[in-house]
Amino acid sequence: MKIALCILSRNEGILHIRSALQTLGHEVCMLSLNSFETSCSYIEKKCDELGLHRMRRQFDESRFATYIETISAWHPERLLFVNLPDTVFSYEEMCRIREAAHAISCSLCVWMIDVCERREALLDFCRLFDTVASYERTDAAWISSHGIPARFVPVGYTDAYGRQGGLQEKEQDIVDILFIGTPYRSRLRLLEDLAKGIQKQLVGVRLRVIGPFWERRYPWKKFLFRFRYRMLYPCVENRMVSPEEAAKCYAMSRICVNLHRVDARGCNPRTYEILAAGGFELVDKRDDYDILVPNQDLVAFENVTTMIEKIRYYLDHESERLAIAKNGQSKVREARSMPEMLRMVLR
Repeated sequence: MKIALCILSRNEGILHIRSALQTLGHEVCMLSLNSFETSCSYIEKKCDELGLHRMRRQFDESRFATYIETISAWHPERLLFVNLPDTVFSYEEMCRIREAAHAISCSLCVWMIDVCERREALLDFCRLFDTVASYERTDAAWISSHGIPARFVPVGYTDAYGRQGGLQEKEQDIVDILFIGTPYRSRLRLLEDLAKGIQKQLVGVRLRVIGPFWERRYPWKKFLFRFRYRMLYPCVENRMVSPEEAAKCYAMSRICVNLHRVDARGCNPRTYEILAAGGFELVDKRDDYDILVPNQDLVAFENVTTMIEKIRYYLDHESERLAIAKNGQSKVREARSMPEMLRMVLR
C-alpha cells in the first residue's frame, strides 16, 4: 500500500523504518516531524528566543501545508506516525490532518517508541488515530484503560544488526565492556560508578563508551563533563554512530551494557539490537523482558555492585557468556525484526 511515514529525521536514521516498509512491498513517502528547534540555524534560534517568532510561524505553517498537500496529491492509504505529534502539531491541526486523510479513506496509525507522559491531552491525541501501538506494554495498557484500543509492539532490530554474526575474537579492536547511547543523567552516574569500579576491582578491563556526550560547538561543555565525570571521561568517544557501526561494535565486544531511562519498564530498541548483532547483553533489571528470559537470553543487574560482579563472572566464564549470547540472538532474529514489528503495527 501507499504509506506516508511521519517521523523525526533522527529516528529514521537510527531505525531505518522506510527501508523496512519497502522490504514489505509498500510505497513510502516521507513527511518530517522535525521541530523548528532542530531545523533552524543558530541565528534563527537566537531571534526566536528574543521574541521574534516570524520564522517559527513560517516553519510551522509550511510543515502543516506540506502534510495537507501530500495527503491531497499523493493519496496515501496510511499515515504512519512514529511517536505522537503533540509537540509538533496543535490538536486543531491534527484534526484537520485527520479530516483530510479520512476524506480519501486514509487511516492514521501511531507507533509510540518512547515512554509517554500520562496526561489527558495525550489521550485526546490518541483518539484521533485509527490504530495506536506502543513499545511500552504498560503504556499500551494505560491507553486501553481509557477506552482507546492500543496494542503492544516492541521496537525491533534493523537489518544492519541482523547482518552481524557475533563476537569476532580475532579482531584487534575487541573491548571487554561497551556502552552506546544517549547521556541521560541516570546513565552518566551509573557509568561513572562503573568506571570507578573497573579501576579498583577489574584492573586491565577495557571500557568503551560511545555517544553524544557534549556539543562540540560549545567547547566549555567538554571541560565541564571532564570535571563531573573524571573516571568516565577517558573512556568516552563523543560522537554518534550509524546502525552499521553500532552492530560491528556490539559484535566486537565481550559484554554490551544496556541502560534504560528511569521511567521505562520494558525493553528499549537497544535490547534487540545488541542481541541481533550477536552481543552478550548485560541490562538493568526490567519489569517486562518481552519474549526474553534472564540468564538464558541476556543477563540483568540491579545496581553497580551486582553489575561489576556479573561482569567479572562472565568475563571469566566465556562458554556461558557465548551460549547466552547465541540463545538471545536466535530468539530475537526469529521474532523481533523491524519488518515483523511493522506488520504488527499496520495490521
